[in-house]
Amino acid sequence: MMGRTEHSVPDPIAGLHQAWGSPDSWNLLNAWRTRVEEDADRPFLAESSVDDFVTYGQAWQHIRDLAGVLTALGVSSGDRVVILGKTNAMTVWAWFAVNLVGATEVTVNASYRGAPLVHAVNLPRAEVAIVAPEMLTRFVEHEEDFTAVRRVVVLGDVDVPEPTETRSYLRPGEVEAAQPSTVVPHFTDPASILYTSGTSGPAKGVVMPHGQTYVMARQTIELLSLTAEDTFYCFHSLAHATKFTAVASTLVAGGRIVLDPVFEPDAWAERVVATEATATVAHGPMLEMVLRAREESGASPAAAALGRLRVVLTAGASADLAKDAERLLGLRCVEAFGMTEAYLITRPENERERVPAGSCGRPNSALFEVRLVDPETDDEVGIGEIGEITVRPLHPGTMMREYIHMPERTIESWRNLRFHTGDLARMDESGWVYFVDRVSDRIRRKAENISSYEIERAALEYPLVQEAAAVGVPAGPGLDDEIKLCLVTSGPLDYEAMIEHLVRLLPHYMVPRYIDVVAELPRSVTNKVQKARLRVADLSTAWDRTAVGVSVREIADRLGVR
Repeated sequence: MMGRTEHSVPDPIAGLHQAWGSPDSWNLLNAWRTRVEEDADRPFLAESSVDDFVTYGQAWQHIRDLAGVLTALGVSSGDRVVILGKTNAMTVWAWFAVNLVGATEVTVNASYRGAPLVHAVNLPRAEVAIVAPEMLTRFVEHEEDFTAVRRVVVLGDVDVPEPTETRSYLRPGEVEAAQPSTVVPHFTDPASILYTSGTSGPAKGVVMPHGQTYVMARQTIELLSLTAEDTFYCFHSLAHATKFTAVASTLVAGGRIVLDPVFEPDAWAERVVATEATATVAHGPMLEMVLRAREESGASPAAAALGRLRVVLTAGASADLAKDAERLLGLRCVEAFGMTEAYLITRPENERERVPAGSCGRPNSALFEVRLVDPETDDEVGIGEIGEITVRPLHPGTMMREYIHMPERTIESWRNLRFHTGDLARMDESGWVYFVDRVSDRIRRKAENISSYEIERAALEYPLVQEAAAVGVPAGPGLDDEIKLCLVTSGPLDYEAMIEHLVRLLPHYMVPRYIDVVAELPRSVTNKVQKARLRVADLSTAWDRTAVGVSVREIADRLGVR
């Protein structure tokens, strides 16, 4: 349609089926069976070092062993299982073991504590949780707040708490394992629940069908030209959608993956070389941190030596940042736009296609009908005009089913039978899409979509705080958001004590840089806090923890909460 922003190609579904086979095969468990039959002795996964890879056959045995424990505990199709673990092999085994018994896995961010952790564990109403040994203490600290979990499988050889009237803890060796199910779930059945930003309330649990998780892997393989000869380097939380772009794509391609439990910007290049990585994911804010660390170290302006690394999938990288990354790090950056609910809504054809500066690709017409609409009226906007990105899937089972136990949020996101991403963009005459801004109050920091609600909730637990509003304030072109916390208090505030309070309750990336104590929060006639005014307010009156040398990392180390 001339002058409109819809972008499609003839009969995309036929081509998709021809390339990927019948949708009935769109399941990562089928990919596992293929790998075990054809590549059981090939190296699959290593933690930090390339000297100690687990083969596909060994990995599948770990998965089956844990699946046998879950089966013995009565976990089956329709159930949900919470997983609390870091970026390591145990978390991967747990993920696929839950899927193998037909249940839905709910991997929770290992940095969660306080209210965010309690919400994430309680929302899916899972009766069984799998907890890594390094996360057991944190789980026990909050066990009285968990309302549904009745049995906790603790991985590793560690002491477990005594059972209570409502909850038992056990190690896999204490359970007589049963034969796990051999039934492969349908591609529209739920596979995973991942948490995404809660901008006006708690984080939402995105229910992802098996078809979607498989399609995410296939899309990444196509986009990055991955093969069995590639080694993927992943340092992201396995509670993020990156688990599918990294671990799942490696599985389907038959390649190797190296997991790192932490992201250290100043050591990133060294780790890329040491792991012999050929591909990785590094969101815009992470690239910015890597470049900043390189600059602060006084490194040569010449391109860094990054070993075998040939391609990086980015998201949220500005045109200038991508250019700097290519110039200073020698990276080939591939920019795309997607979200947990719908992966790769826009993308280039593959990593070799040259994309106009600042673009995140063209609409992914093989999977979605993409339109840019006026966020107020849902009327489609014209070429070059800014509108909210909305999508509708062209095939069942390829994007989220719902927000678990949040029907109102599900309906709100699907108004007028189109999924609304909450992100603004424009499209040029050639179909290239350019991300512009966010519709919501979401804060983007260190590759995390942060809920202002969670920050405000933690702040309100501090004595003297009467009202709280958290907003993101721009740090500069192409840079990450900084967080400003605006407070109404009943007396003088000890700023450093407030930061210490927040470090105890929140992940490090949620701790604000600025605290601004105000007489009152600006409100509309309907009494809603006008966060837009807070975002543009002068920072000269705000306390700046960076300026006074207050380090979140040092506080976390002292408190023992890192």
